[in-house]
Amino acid sequence: MKIRLVYTPSIIQEPLIAEIILETGAKININRADIGAVSGEMVVDVPEDKYNRVVRLFRDKGLKISLLHQPIFRDDARCIACGICTLICPIGVFTIEEDWSISLEAERCIQCGVCVAVCPTSALALSEGEV
Repeated sequence: MKIRLVYTPSIIQEPLIAEIILETGAKININRADIGAVSGEMVVDVPEDKYNRVVRLFRDKGLKISLLHQPIFRDDARCIACGICTLICPIGVFTIEEDWSISLEAERCIQCGVCVAVCPTSALALSEGEV
């Protein structure tokens, strides 16, 4: 399950991911990380069977968490199927199909925002997630 972790200044220097992996045995995959000196955000995948425990521990350690059921949304009424998203996405979330339509595998999205920035019709948006 994909979640977004938001770090605060008081915990940014703590090895929280490592601590939780060691404590739970969960294989946590970091999809994207933007960590600075005083704040940070990560998008990670957590195994479904360990999700509740991992989320509870992250919250106990002071992280703000949101579940990303669908990390990216597309407004089909605005999409003109130009294909720019298929070229720019570093993960391959978008694919041009044989009928020239654009398919979207939202669950693969790491929320880098590159496609949102280049979409000429603003048809794409990142999810804020559920708490």
